[in-house]
Amino acid sequence: MKCIYCKEDKDANGFSGREHIVPESFGAFRHNLVLQNKVCDNCNSRFGSTLDLRLARDTYEGFYRHQSGVRQPAEYRHLGQRSTIMFRIGEGRLKNAYAFFEYSPHSGRLELRPLEQIGIKRRDSDEYDFFTFSRFPSPGEINTDAYDLDQRDCFVVLSDRFDEARRLLATIGLEFGQGSPFTSSSSAAEGVLLQVVSTIDDTVRRAIAKIAFNYLAYWNATEAVCHEAFDPVRAFIVAGVGPPIPLVYHGNKAILGDEPQAGKVREGHIVTVHWNDYHDAVLSNVSLFNTLTYHVLLAVEHTDLRVTVGKGHFWNTADMSVWELAAGRRSQGEEP
Repeated sequence: MKCIYCKEDKDANGFSGREHIVPESFGAFRHNLVLQNKVCDNCNSRFGSTLDLRLARDTYEGFYRHQSGVRQPAEYRHLGQRSTIMFRIGEGRLKNAYAFFEYSPHSGRLELRPLEQIGIKRRDSDEYDFFTFSRFPSPGEINTDAYDLDQRDCFVVLSDRFDEARRLLATIGLEFGQGSPFTSSSSAAEGVLLQVVSTIDDTVRRAIAKIAFNYLAYWNATEAVCHEAFDPVRAFIVAGVGPPIPLVYHGNKAILGDEPQAGKVREGHIVTVHWNDYHDAVLSNVSLFNTLTYHVLLAVEHTDLRVTVGKGHFWNTADMSVWELAAGRRSQGEEP
């Protein structure tokens, strides 16, 4: 048998596992879609410990697993300094402060905690700019004239390591004297508005492209998806080597045509595969939890491909069921 990723011929012992179209970390669905005898154990294991892990642990969609109930709060793990997802408080006296979520055995839920940081009050403003201890700016990276340093509350230290705070402030020529506590709680108030910033880099794009390619492989024989037309996206998924044109990009437009312009009504994962209008490129749309929509270019400038496309599925996180989508007809003048 041949693996659709490494394209190596192996015996049946090398295909003992199964590959989920949508990683299992995003939900244990009834009658889930999986690939049998198409992804070898070596590739399956490597993807699971790299691409799938990053998608689940360090993206907005990965964090949302715990908000939606797909994963229990006790399972949440923060990657600490290695994390590329960032939470900032969006209101109140701690506005702009950096935070992270941590599971509390006492409450049985995720609670918001501030990172160790220093806030410096902006001039002519009640707001602070916050700098974490681990990424505190050097003298050449900060303009102290932009801050109101004459007021008693010009500094906020969210830490009990005051000696370290003094040392950091001294590096930019500022003195800090310990005053009254800014807050008596180590956890932000429940229901606080948050700004979430998630980095979409090539590792995330490769993980999304794998979902799209898996879905194409679900509908087609191994020989069809091992065609050279899919070698560029295959190389991108396996090794991060991409062509000059981007293979994965994202936007906010819903995949399903009956979703409203704002405030999507369905919660679940959506994957589709289809031809472009010129029938020379195979495209896929992927959206986890119906949030961001990723567009994946699986093959381009190939009119001789014989593959099954025009397919779509919806993984419903409300009842953990999987539904096949029916294609609708576009209205005249409507964007594809």
